[in-house]
Amino acid sequence: MGADHEALHNGPLGRFMILRALTLAGGVAGAAVTSQFPEYSQQYLQRLGGAVDALHEVVADFDASAQAVGLSRSDALAQLRLQLGEKQR
Repeated sequence: MGADHEALHNGPLGRFMILRALTLAGGVAGAAVTSQFPEYSQQYLQRLGGAVDALHEVVADFDASAQAVGLSRSDALAQLRLQLGEKQR
């Protein structure tokens, strides 16, 4: 068992077996990670959709506030830029 056992672990067959085991472990780990991608992608798209909906609400509120004081969206944005520019000075 001594010489044969040592040759199995240190020889080309031993290295091949280790490489094979590492390749299998890497493949299983890669499969586990990539199997989660569709769910992650779906949740990310839902989160983006929610953010877009929230942004639409902010824009609608801004437009309503601008209209309440007789300004268009672009006029209100220009006025806001001026006010922010004065605060930064």
